[in-house]
Amino acid sequence: MTASDRLFELLANFEVAVSQSGVARTAGGKSLLSALTHLSDGALNEADAALSEFEGDMVAAGSTLAGIIANERKDFDNCKIFLLKAIDADDPEFDILCLTGDFSRHFGFLELAIKAYDRAIEIAPHASHAHLRRGQVYSEAGDVSAAIDDLLRATLLQPNLISAQVALGDEYRSANMTDAACKCYRAALDIDPQNAAAQSGLDHTLALVLPQWHSAMLNDTNRNQAFEEAIKAVVTPGCSVLDIGTGTGLLAMMASRAGAATVTGCESVGVLAETAKTIVNQNGFKNRISILHKRSQDMTLDEDIDEPADVLVAEIVDAGLLGENVLTAIDDARRRLCKPDVTIIPAAATVYAVPIESEDLAHERMVDTASGFDISLFNALRPNMYLQTNLSKYQWQMLSDPVPVFSFDFTQNTLASREESFRLTPHTDGVAHGVAFWFDLHLSSEITLSTSPAAPPTHWHQAVYTFSEPMEIKQNEPVRLFASHDERKITLSLET
Repeated sequence: MTASDRLFELLANFEVAVSQSGVARTAGGKSLLSALTHLSDGALNEADAALSEFEGDMVAAGSTLAGIIANERKDFDNCKIFLLKAIDADDPEFDILCLTGDFSRHFGFLELAIKAYDRAIEIAPHASHAHLRRGQVYSEAGDVSAAIDDLLRATLLQPNLISAQVALGDEYRSANMTDAACKCYRAALDIDPQNAAAQSGLDHTLALVLPQWHSAMLNDTNRNQAFEEAIKAVVTPGCSVLDIGTGTGLLAMMASRAGAATVTGCESVGVLAETAKTIVNQNGFKNRISILHKRSQDMTLDEDIDEPADVLVAEIVDAGLLGENVLTAIDDARRRLCKPDVTIIPAAATVYAVPIESEDLAHERMVDTASGFDISLFNALRPNMYLQTNLSKYQWQMLSDPVPVFSFDFTQNTLASREESFRLTPHTDGVAHGVAFWFDLHLSSEITLSTSPAAPPTHWHQAVYTFSEPMEIKQNEPVRLFASHDERKITLSLET
């Protein structure tokens, strides 16, 4: 909607409010309606003349209309004066105050809009639309807490107010409160299944909490088979299993099918936890698997699980191994929620790295010139983050032998940042465009799942750091690989 369309809409609403006020037949009411008609036609002088004949009890309406005329004349100072006069009028009408707030908001006077809605709410504290409008203005002003308070109040006062549910969902999503956002959008869709704004909001929120790789992970048969083999090898009748980051409940169902007496799966994403409960029930595990909408760090014995777990399953690794907080999550659960002799799946991991040459990959991730213009400075804006990459889709080669840079034993305390350096001897001349790395995930002493480019493919593929400036290296002339991790991310760089 354009600004002009919005102004005409507000003028139409203003006309309705005046008409329904009971003064439409009075001289003052007729003056207001006449001024509105001229204003809608763009006849400002005629609108002024009609308004000059106004007298009566609707002081707030007359002042608001005077403010609108002043704004149309670009006399913004007088516009504010008239709007404030309307807000401070004696015994103003509720609908007129709300519209004064709407016009103030439309003109960009957010503080005046809030004052108008404040006064309206004083008159009618339980008016959901006033709370909705004030919440929207707070949102535009950047006051997230106040916006959420007002919008939540609007939904409580009128649960079927779709615009309030959607606005509250948008605010929750902006505040990264994704579970609450999904709840609001779904409440709106329960009222109107075809509501485009609610559906769009829900789609955007789900995209935040359910990355696109989730389906690929569930369809990764190599991963699924390896985890099921490891689970079947350690689960015994009567044992208890804790599955961290259960997602859809897949690994929890594997553990229950293997004979576990009790299985608890925890999932921090609310919409996913609810879906997992339904999936578990549909597959016949309703009385054998408990799904909790919690982070494992927030779980406690007795309240969330009856006894310490015999087996801990934690498939919470990304392409760079550590990105999903696997180290701290396993360490915390191992100490607080598990038996001293707990079996942990995965038990360990080894990370390998190697400098690589790949013009295709570098060209995709770097910029130089475009349409004859030098835009290479854009490369300096790239964050130092690794990228999930399927190396098999590129022409590439290793420039040295891969080196193991980190080993993690998840059965022991691994919470310590580390820095390492390695002397590599290139086995060929080449240009290093980046460093690729991957991991071997040791589910047990017998079962290893590898993301190496030489291993059967997995949904993780490989991770790659690309260089802003490619490095020329020579055969048999050593280079130095630097590796570090801060428990959440592995960082790699290369120096000649």
